[in-house]
Amino acid sequence: MKTRFFSILIFLVFLISCSGGTVVNPTKPNPNDAQIFKGIDGLAAEFAKGNPPQTTYASTDGKAEFAVSLNYENKGAADIKTGILNLLIERDYVKFQQDSGTLKNFQLKGKTAENPVGEYKSETYYLEAQLDENSVGKKTQISALFCYDYETNAVFPVCIDTDILNRKLGQKACAVKDETSSGQGAPVVVTRVETRMMSKENGVTPSFLIHISNKGSGMVLNPSYMNAACSSEAKNKDMWNQLNVEATLGIDNILNCNPKILHLRGNDDFVKCDSDKIISSSESTYLGTLKVNLKYGYTFTQSKTVEIKRI
Repeated sequence: MKTRFFSILIFLVFLISCSGGTVVNPTKPNPNDAQIFKGIDGLAAEFAKGNPPQTTYASTDGKAEFAVSLNYENKGAADIKTGILNLLIERDYVKFQQDSGTLKNFQLKGKTAENPVGEYKSETYYLEAQLDENSVGKKTQISALFCYDYETNAVFPVCIDTDILNRKLGQKACAVKDETSSGQGAPVVVTRVETRMMSKENGVTPSFLIHISNKGSGMVLNPSYMNAACSSEAKNKDMWNQLNVEATLGIDNILNCNPKILHLRGNDDFVKCDSDKIISSSESTYLGTLKVNLKYGYTFTQSKTVEIKRI
């Protein structure tokens, strides 16, 4: 019995040593799986099939009742902590039935390594259309307006060259070059990072040009104005194309980004982020890590046309 016990114990020790101290469960996704930080998806939405119908029929009094169902899903890597859905209708012809509101608040978790499918929800509205007395039919547009907070987290390897004049002998561990990306699991993407080493007394300070692009189908929104953007409140220029930028080199070297609040010119722009710390020329050239965090709001609209016909 003791011999069997020690055989099992040795086998378990062997398994642990082969897996770096952890017994790996092959049924679970790799916690380091970078797939969740790929692509340009954030919130995605669509009308349910048949709701609203392409055509609905009114009774002899001109009234037609129909439902509108929306399915929406967080397909990106960030959690949506504040989301607003507003169903827009032509109120001269269509109205909400009793107990059916228009503004809906929601939260949706994003993708993770443990759960590679983001959170999903659906919402149903019940509407009533009214044709004019002499009208035989009419087309009306139903629009779902979404506003939500989001963030982009981008990580790039960057070469910190402490010998920009090439005075040291031997081969360097890396070479300074531009780094690019097509997406980080969010609609706003850090597309390119240009690294520059600025010469200082007894060392260098790293500087980065961080290129940012809105790759989604919606608009970037100042998070402070989400309620206004998703309602009938007055709109102003401060609402649009603004995002907060933060960047860190390594573990704790917080960079100075100028501007810290970037106002996108069109869909593409860049920000300059510099280090205050002088890296001594006595250190060897090394490969570091640049982390970029963007915080913003985002808004888009899904629309569908419904034809109302009198029987």
